Amino acid sequence: MARRSLGGKLYVEEREGGGSYLYRYRLDGRDNWMSVGKVADVSEEQARQELARQSEIVREGRDPVRERVAVRRRGLTVEDAVREYWSLHCRHLAKHEVWIRMFEIHVFPKVGRVPVAQLTADEVLKVLKPIWKDQYPTAKRLRTRLGLVLRHVSIDDPRVDIAIPDRVKARLGTVQWQERPHPALPWEKVPAVFEALSSSVAHNALKLLILSGVRVACVTRAEWNEVDFDAAIWTVPKERVKGWKSGFRVPLTGGMIDVLRRQWHRRGESKLVFASKDAWKRAYVSENTFNKWLRENDWKDEQGEAVTAHGFRSSFRDWASQARVERDLAEHCIQHVSAQGTRVERAYWREDRLEARRGVMEAWSAFVTGISAEERREALAQKSEALHRWHRDVPYVEADLRGIKADWDDVD
Repeated sequence: MARRSLGGKLYVEEREGGGSYLYRYRLDGRDNWMSVGKVADVSEEQARQELARQSEIVREGRDPVRERVAVRRRGLTVEDAVREYWSLHCRHLAKHEVWIRMFEIHVFPKVGRVPVAQLTADEVLKVLKPIWKDQYPTAKRLRTRLGLVLRHVSIDDPRVDIAIPDRVKARLGTVQWQERPHPALPWEKVPAVFEALSSSVAHNALKLLILSGVRVACVTRAEWNEVDFDAAIWTVPKERVKGWKSGFRVPLTGGMIDVLRRQWHRRGESKLVFASKDAWKRAYVSENTFNKWLRENDWKDEQGEAVTAHGFRSSFRDWASQARVERDLAEHCIQHVSAQGTRVERAYWREDRLEARRGVMEAWSAFVTGISAEERREALAQKSEALHRWHRDVPYVEADLRGIKADWDDVD
């Protein structure tokens, strides 16, 4: 690719398959280039006429390239702008689907078709005001993220009002909101809930979640190419690990390998470890499936609230504290970036303490899978009752019921 001067600030850029006429102009102390036509479509004379028109814009102190882009993006809607920003800046996030889902639920139905350059503070207020007090964390995130989208679009279109989020915040007022952690099962009860789980796909996924201590998305979206049975390591890609700049190696304990091998025998052609034909919009099991089972089977925290799947990370952390596991090591086991220390310390971080974590997770696995005979009877009774409720709709239940009978025989 080469540029050749034709005189009068007009250049021709020659490239394989064709070329373009370029206008070289200087604005705000910087040289800029602008296409004024393709060689195959316009003559040199026509290119000079277009150059003259653009020169008038430059003499007025305006940028012709920016104005051309603004004209092209004039019809950009709020939904178009949000999806464009999401595609460019959010696809790497561990929960990128949650990011866009907020807009699909709260924003697009009300202002999605509004041209982003015509969006007003009143229209944004109609979106945020109904959820500002009752769903404050969601509303706050939407306001912040909408501000990012507006700034992104304003680079090409100066008509976009980037001050809307600030004006809206002033009109919505202050909310006294106290963040609540995910309800978590007391660590002493984890073996009982583990024993109550069947060998279904969803329950195997929940078992792996409990034993590994990783986040839900790491488990539900796990793929077979991430699992190395020979090395007993499961490497979660960085795209699914919150805050980490590289993949996260999970030391596979005997209990985890047992769960994975059960899934391996039913894998079919799917690359997913926990593939589900019944999943809504997805090919893998959902976190809602875990939470629904926990709620329906009356597993509650110390305050009497139904526990969540995410809460098992807290259960593990409490167990690790009483087991006197080193703080940073315990934090590392559950993928907390704080395990790497301060920002400066993280810059020098190299060792992932895989074997040290393996010892901790083996001890946790031994605790989770080793319950008393009385606890085992209680868990098996609960599992049997749940499976009998579902056996007409779920094909794998008969096999699980036969397994329970064998388990009952082993209790005494």
